[in-house]
Amino acid sequence: MKVLVPTDFSDTATSGLRYALSFVANYGSGHLHVLHTVEKEADLGAVQTQLEAFCAIDVPAGITITHNITVGDYNEAIGKEAETHQCALIIMATKGAHGIQKLVGSHAMKVVSSSNIPHIITQREVYDDEVLDRIAVPITLEREDKKILSTVAAIAKPLGAAVLLIYEDNRDEFLGATIARNLNFAKSYLRNSGIETQAIDVGHDLSYDEAIIKYAAAHQCDLIATVNHHNDGILNLFGANFDQNLLENSAHIPILTVDARNHEHINDIFMTTR
Repeated sequence: MKVLVPTDFSDTATSGLRYALSFVANYGSGHLHVLHTVEKEADLGAVQTQLEAFCAIDVPAGITITHNITVGDYNEAIGKEAETHQCALIIMATKGAHGIQKLVGSHAMKVVSSSNIPHIITQREVYDDEVLDRIAVPITLEREDKKILSTVAAIAKPLGAAVLLIYEDNRDEFLGATIARNLNFAKSYLRNSGIETQAIDVGHDLSYDEAIIKYAAAHQCDLIATVNHHNDGILNLFGANFDQNLLENSAHIPILTVDARNHEHINDIFMTTR
């Protein structure tokens, strides 16, 4: 697995690199490609030594690290670099609302929205013995949410990781039927991929995003996988800040996300409504 890791040399970016290293180590081998972006060519020489020092960390056997500096817009550079180097994921860190400006809030969403490469955004401390063995996947009314399943399966299957499907049964007959249809699709797809799957109805005591975080933490999930919806469309029924609230969740669970608008042509097996 090849992973792109953006950096601005901050402590937060160092945490992101450590998380990426821990993530890839689950697979026994892999490659980290670290990217720093500058606004002007005149700045290239000044940051080369910093980048080399940032990447000078101990890595387990089977894992390699390369690095590059690009000139231009930060948000666009990340996606382009990931595509050029055929990275399967982009992993970056945040400290929620108090993190570095380029890696938080709407900026993080802007980075996700500018690329069709899946992202993992983390805000938690990393421990060397971390194992990824359970992924939470919220089920909503959106057909686009099915697009996350291929990425989840690709991550989970080699590790034997299980998937917890989290849903909120809707009292409206039509919307409830839509949730049930999407839930059944997810169960069928994941089980046919050889992935252990469990579904849980979180009820209506909390907002849906709060319930997702609560139950993902209670079931010791290592990752929450969702689609970036741009807070429009049907998902507004779950709260206008749904995506952002998951990104900055209080349980500090990393978020795996793909952009709903840019992901049509990648692993797109979801043109069915069954």
